[in-house]
Amino acid sequence: MKIIDEQRLLDYTRCPLRAGPGVQEPVIERVAESLVQQLSLLAYEGSLPRLSHVRERAEALFKAAGEPVADHSRQLIRLCRRAHDLFTFNAVLHPETLYHLDIGTVVVEGSLTVLRAANRTEARVLRLRPRGAASPFAPDVVSMSRWLYGFKESGYPSCAVYNYGILYDLALRETFSEAQVQRWLIAATTSYTQRRAFPVPGTHCKGCARPCEEAKPCSPTS
Repeated sequence: MKIIDEQRLLDYTRCPLRAGPGVQEPVIERVAESLVQQLSLLAYEGSLPRLSHVRERAEALFKAAGEPVADHSRQLIRLCRRAHDLFTFNAVLHPETLYHLDIGTVVVEGSLTVLRAANRTEARVLRLRPRGAASPFAPDVVSMSRWLYGFKESGYPSCAVYNYGILYDLALRETFSEAQVQRWLIAATTSYTQRRAFPVPGTHCKGCARPCEEAKPCSPTS
């Protein structure tokens, strides 16, 4: 079976990234992902560090990426507080681990962290949202594939995606229909494997330099 990385599938379905080799992820996003990965394991082991130590870890990640810490001072403060709050108010059911989701004739693979809010039985599949936007929590293939895996494999009576603004104070839980997600992911992965245009035009395309017609497939290379 063909294996598709969740980020590659996201790039393909998110116009216009799939038109070319994509763009490099901003360093703040890479640092955020690495910091949350470290903290998820520590919190799972019951040893979540104090906020000052979280900052030391974040600064080390910036330096490892070759970025001057001073250039990201404002984002660093917000990132550390939000990351610390995330694991202070949520228990870690599973620290970040790899997952493999069978969809039709392909396998989507990626990584996910499963949380649980205090006094709740619902499992929360974490989806970091680094940037603010008009619709920062629009569903995409990453949140859907993680939710479907969590829904099938978590072993809890209910499961939701926990969209968490890692650089701004906003969070939102989100659930889906299993049948709907299955259809959507099959359409996305089939389009990816056959390299066909994927029909994504809509209100989220406002401001695009090369707008497509909503009644036609997205053609960013035209």
